[in-house]
Amino acid sequence: MMPRLLYIGENPAAGTGSSIIILRHLRRFAAEGWSISIMGEHGGDYRECAAAGWTVHFPCRRRWWWPPFRDRFSSLRWMRLRLLAHEVVDSAPEPTVIFSYLAAHADFSADLAGHVAQITGAPLHMLVHDDVAAFPAARGKELVLLQAHENILRAADVCWYVSPELADCFPATAPNRRILFPIPEGWDRPAVWNNSFKEKPKIFYAGYVWPQQLPLLAKVATAARQGGCEPTVMTKPLKMIQDFCVQEGVRWHPPFPTNREALEYLVAHAAGLLVSYAAKIEDMPWCASSFPSKLVEYCHLGLPIAVIAPVDSAVCHWAKRVRYPYFFEPHQLVPLQEWFAGLKQRDVWQVRAALSLHIARTEFDPRKIQSELAGEMIRGTQRRAA
Repeated sequence: MMPRLLYIGENPAAGTGSSIIILRHLRRFAAEGWSISIMGEHGGDYRECAAAGWTVHFPCRRRWWWPPFRDRFSSLRWMRLRLLAHEVVDSAPEPTVIFSYLAAHADFSADLAGHVAQITGAPLHMLVHDDVAAFPAARGKELVLLQAHENILRAADVCWYVSPELADCFPATAPNRRILFPIPEGWDRPAVWNNSFKEKPKIFYAGYVWPQQLPLLAKVATAARQGGCEPTVMTKPLKMIQDFCVQEGVRWHPPFPTNREALEYLVAHAAGLLVSYAAKIEDMPWCASSFPSKLVEYCHLGLPIAVIAPVDSAVCHWAKRVRYPYFFEPHQLVPLQEWFAGLKQRDVWQVRAALSLHIARTEFDPRKIQSELAGEMIRGTQRRAA
């Protein structure tokens, strides 16, 4: 009998970022015959989950005789979590495995999953994509937040970190740590050479832009123009982006409603893609441990990709491990300019595109990523049963 998976976390059918990663995993579990249950939050839109055939449960979140909830008081938080966990257990079929995600900005659901796992005895698998202490909101309370998240992760049978560097942030979980790249949507119609690339290849940076990225992105745009390319930013029309594009001579393109539409556009119009951070780790501390999901996604498009990041970033360590030749440190602007210029040459472009596809079909293959997660879940349930 296939496992019964209970997901406890943010609505996988809403939002961006890690929610999309969760949704992709759940879809693949369902396609493999797993029974999927979702712990829903009242007021959330779970129509997409229901349409997929997944059961959405809405346990009672408050009863009049329960003690008040005060997040800053550990005893009251523990009591509320325990009471909610019993409501979850009573409202859903007994799970074979529990799946959750520990977000940097919200940890209540992940904490709840730990209590449900303790009551049911089902193994808990937790995804972790970011270091909570690395973001601006953590200033002055980094150690407290790290300890709180490490305590939550202790309840998991397996902690799935997006990079070894992120796993090192939580040493107490070392015996149960695994590394899992963010699963991509995948793409089966890779880009092909276009003779228009000989004239002025279009280079795209797509996705959210942090203010800390703009100084380096300006230098990258200059290198692109000097290499004969046209730099374009595909992101929301924030004022800082509009000002940046005017000042730096960068084209702006509006984002698409869905990820698939964006990928389709890039395959049709881009000659190359950028994965770029800030010049120094202290400007974007989270890049020391986070791994760019866009890199995993982009490789499937079969387009050349330039990665620009500090030498002490997680993506730099990955690039060194696999000997990725198109990684550039922020000061390496001359080699980067040469990389841009090379996009005008068909043979050079095809070699770079072939490398992207090779990585997409090996390290970043969504079937491989899903198999690692599902296989460990199945082995864990078998160990419990034995």
